[in-house]
Amino acid sequence: MVNVSYENMYGCIELFGGENPLMEPIYIEGLAMPQKEVLTAVFRLIEGQKIINARDLPRTITMKGHLFGDYQKAVDAARILYHEGTLTLSSPFSERVIDARCVKFLDRKQLENGVCEGEIVFVCDKPYFHDKQPTHQYIYGRVGLLKTYFTLPCMLSKRVSIGEINNPGQVKSEPVIIIKNYGDDIQNQFNIKNLTTNAEISILTPIEKGEYIEISIPDRKVVNNKGENLLPNLSDISYLSDFYLVPGENTLVFSSSGDVRCECFYTVNYTEGIV
Repeated sequence: MVNVSYENMYGCIELFGGENPLMEPIYIEGLAMPQKEVLTAVFRLIEGQKIINARDLPRTITMKGHLFGDYQKAVDAARILYHEGTLTLSSPFSERVIDARCVKFLDRKQLENGVCEGEIVFVCDKPYFHDKQPTHQYIYGRVGLLKTYFTLPCMLSKRVSIGEINNPGQVKSEPVIIIKNYGDDIQNQFNIKNLTTNAEISILTPIEKGEYIEISIPDRKVVNNKGENLLPNLSDISYLSDFYLVPGENTLVFSSSGDVRCECFYTVNYTEGIV
């Protein structure tokens, strides 16, 4: 049995399944892979066509069922459904979440047998389902730079952190990266590179002990713990839109000096919500 719920700041309602559902399901559709919009080219004397670009379209999810409860329960549900929120589908095997907005909640319809029927339609601007909570992984380490012959002043050690991050989803994921200084000295320069995609982010900005930098790829912003905008501190080779995790294994390398740690938060995206 699949449980379906909808939640936002105004409350949470169980649509299908659960202890107090709004409806007994008749059907739910729109959970398979999203529809695509394709751009094609046709060449003279060549059969068929060539797809030169494909784009996933917004997802529409339609639910239909027999309504439980009284009229007031439907009214309360409508007040929650009116505002955008998250749709959660769960079963004993898996759980999927998608950002959605209800665009239709039909009035109750009296059928010949006295059962009330309802239909709810959601539109999802981003067609991908995802895990309820982001995945969190630390990336940190240290290598020595001490050689037999050296000239002072010199750097005796350097943080070179390598993390193997697995993205089990079917599409790319845009991470949020947190860089925090745990040492006593002020740290100034930080670099993180995805060896799998060859994308790189380099930033030059001072952070003291206990301070941190947040690089949010989904929001296209870089701020510190004071809320200051650090986008101007990025190097010319840093493009936030290019820094993502491809499906499968991604090798991330983080480097800095001093006791600095790097954390990566990312959401696994799925092209279907079949649970």
